[in-house]
Amino acid sequence: RYTAALRTALDLGPAPGFLGRACAACNRTFRLERDHIDPVANRGETSLRNVRDLCYPCHQEKTERDRLAGRLGKKAKARGPGPPTRRDPTGAVPGTAGTAGVTGTAGTAGVTGTAGTAGVTGTAGVTGTTSTRAP
Repeated sequence: RYTAALRTALDLGPAPGFLGRACAACNRTFRLERDHIDPVANRGETSLRNVRDLCYPCHQEKTERDRLAGRLGKKAKARGPGPPTRRDPTGAVPGTAGTAGVTGTAGTAGVTGTAGTAGVTGTAGVTGTTSTRAP
């Protein structure tokens, strides 16, 4: 004799072939994000009908297309690393003086030197002189 639970399972048959969530554009199953098909900034609905799964690269491409088409509002700016910046042979980035990457000087107790900060070129060590007086 079969139990009621086993009889129900046998009557239902094999489980349906559900593979889980996948990117709507490329079928990837990792790094999924929710995407508004019609952006909310473009007065798109905040409903399940207007949402789909996209992987990170496909979502970035779609967002950039929406931005270029003017669907993200007037204040929308491009995100991401942007184009690569050209560096000179010393590793310094042109045009960054006076911003987050400023090389500063440190001076304490007669020891002076320069220290590189926040990924900016400079000398990492501090050099200095000490003097002693003869009696």
